[in-house]
Amino acid sequence: MHRGRRGNMHRGRRGNMHRGPSNFHAPRGNIHNLPPRAFPQEEVASFRNQHSDIQLDIDDMSYEELLILSEQIGSVERGLSEEIIARQMLTKTYLLPNKEGSASEEEEIDLCIICQDEYKNKEEIGILQCGHEYHADCVRRWLQEKNVCPLCKSKALSIG
Repeated sequence: MHRGRRGNMHRGRRGNMHRGPSNFHAPRGNIHNLPPRAFPQEEVASFRNQHSDIQLDIDDMSYEELLILSEQIGSVERGLSEEIIARQMLTKTYLLPNKEGSASEEEEIDLCIICQDEYKNKEEIGILQCGHEYHADCVRRWLQEKNVCPLCKSKALSIG
């Protein structure tokens, strides 16, 4: 941690702690002279206990109690079934670009951001609603876990 002579601690864009000039200025005027707001005691109690009937303290639960709780809660299905993916996902066959007449040495490489591997000639490519493309097998596995685009986080496929 860097210490300077003046300024307050604050986080930079990447979350690093550093000292810098303070951009915070207290408002001028009578803000400190406002009368305190009193809450009736029963209102304060209702704020604290509003959801007490559904709160669980899992820190003191045994392993067996946690297993029972997980069975009661069940699993949350966020992904899609293979049938929905097969029915809803568009696919195409990837064809390598024709390199004849290409004078540029810095050609753009097409790759799947899920597996970080380049597309190969005649591979099956899966296309999501947003238009982003991935290896069909990679995106199928992804969609079984969650129905969002790995890149833009929009809804990947419509269910219906």
